[in-house]
Amino acid sequence: SSSETTVDDWINSIFFYFWRLFDTHPECKDAFLVFRDIDDLETLRNSRELRAHSLSIMSFIEKTVARIDQDELLFELILDLGKKHYQYNVLPKYYQASLAEFIQAVQPVLKEHWSSDLEEAWKVNRFAQ
Repeated sequence: SSSETTVDDWINSIFFYFWRLFDTHPECKDAFLVFRDIDDLETLRNSRELRAHSLSIMSFIEKTVARIDQDELLFELILDLGKKHYQYNVLPKYYQASLAEFIQAVQPVLKEHWSSDLEEAWKVNRFAQ
């Protein structure tokens, strides 16, 4: 059915999330060496690196879902991601800035699966505090 969500829909939503994040909070580009000095949003829109990072996030989401009932593996996966972001000096303020953009990007992809409870869960996550 044409209403089904595809992997491309997810990748595009994540790409859109970053593009909007960098538009509304350009300071978040500082967490990305490759995007740090790019001021033109059209250059970002056409960036292979940004598309590749979006694909990487989609892959992480898939791995997370696949391990949702395997607490130890899920913990290791998330801990590893946290360590990488720490090494890249991704500051808590970047997570705070990104939350509204993330919600705006994924809500249309989740369609009827989106709910006010789900939105609240994202808003109270520890990264956004």
